[in-house]
Amino acid sequence: MAYNSATLDQLVALVPPPSSPRFGTRAWDELFADIGIRLPDDYVAFIERYGSCRFARWLGIHDMRLLSKEACAQMPQEMDYYREWREDSPEEHSLAMWPEPDGFFQWGSASRRC
Repeated sequence: MAYNSATLDQLVALVPPPSSPRFGTRAWDELFADIGIRLPDDYVAFIERYGSCRFARWLGIHDMRLLSKEACAQMPQEMDYYREWREDSPEEHSLAMWPEPDGFFQWGSASRRC
């Protein structure tokens, strides 16, 4: 699916980016090489406007470029929590998680504690 900037432009009109966004400094291609996948263009465009941020104090979107090469290498183990949930409750956690084939990649989080 091709990236369409219209949706992001609508979001920016409704919720302006932070006045002092927190951006990672690594190059995207370096990050993609370190994690072993290319993240979607709409995620990249969002991060380039907003940086790491929170919406409504509970939805966090993370600029993965803030992670070191070492942290990127640990990401599959960091995401083991979901695989454990899936083992315990497969009916509630049925999706595959990266780096499994067709697994989702966590680039954000939701928490009521902020």
